[in-house]
Amino acid sequence: MDGVKLLIIKRILFLATSDVLPDQEIYGIPLSWLGEQIETSPVKKIIIWLDCCFSGELIKYLPNNKDYCLITATRSFETGLEISYEQGLFTKTLLKGLNPGNYADGIVDSHKLKQFIEKQMAQTSQHPLIANSSGSILLTNCYTLADFKDECPYRSLSYF
Repeated sequence: MDGVKLLIIKRILFLATSDVLPDQEIYGIPLSWLGEQIETSPVKKIIIWLDCCFSGELIKYLPNNKDYCLITATRSFETGLEISYEQGLFTKTLLKGLNPGNYADGIVDSHKLKQFIEKQMAQTSQHPLIANSSGSILLTNCYTLADFKDECPYRSLSYF
């Protein structure tokens, strides 16, 4: 999520998009609610990337029973670097990291993305937090369905 801000109202942290209405007490989505959804969701793989200040707070909500890739642009106590009229530094790096053309095998998974982001942002003053489960999650690749022929690779199974 690029362009989302985190607001602290009455000691509650909210993900706040541009359509929040603080005057009407519409602050956005409580981060604790998102954390609860991460834990209780029936999905087996969770990917959440946040490009907003103080977003490292999300790392408190790591799921126990599923594969995950949680990446936040900053630690829980710092602001992100914005580039005028462009995406934030983190989003720019994330998009480069998701490009399968930047990998020799053309495959991007959550572990390769982590290494890419850490390497690219090592010399910046912004420090993303990245939490991956031990199982990697395939994110993108350079292959199309046409690359996979509808042929059985095993002769003994050709009957089926």
